Amino acid sequence: MNILSILLWGFVATVVLTSLLAASQAFGVSRMSIPFILGTMVTPNRDRAMLAGSAMHMVNGWLFALIYAAAFESLGRATWWLGAAGGAAHGLFVLLAGLPMLPPLHPRMASEQ
Repeated sequence: MNILSILLWGFVATVVLTSLLAASQAFGVSRMSIPFILGTMVTPNRDRAMLAGSAMHMVNGWLFALIYAAAFESLGRATWWLGAAGGAAHGLFVLLAGLPMLPPLHPRMASEQ
């Protein structure tokens, strides 16, 4: 594995994801901002939340890039369809398990009752 390459492409992938999420907000498709959600876990200040959340989001992107690279290395191959399948599984986990776990963990997020 080439760690510098993994970190570079993890950075690129995180910037692309963040740009797509920002564009979806700008066009009214979504109101969700991953950096803002992460940042408000550590501060109630909206400006500082975006800064802290963006840093946390970037670190998470690098960690996920390392996990994906380790998975591809252990499988002995890396194809586009294997990456797409891993991404789909990752996305499903986040939607079905990750997001529902947020309200009890996040100090400033209301939970449904």
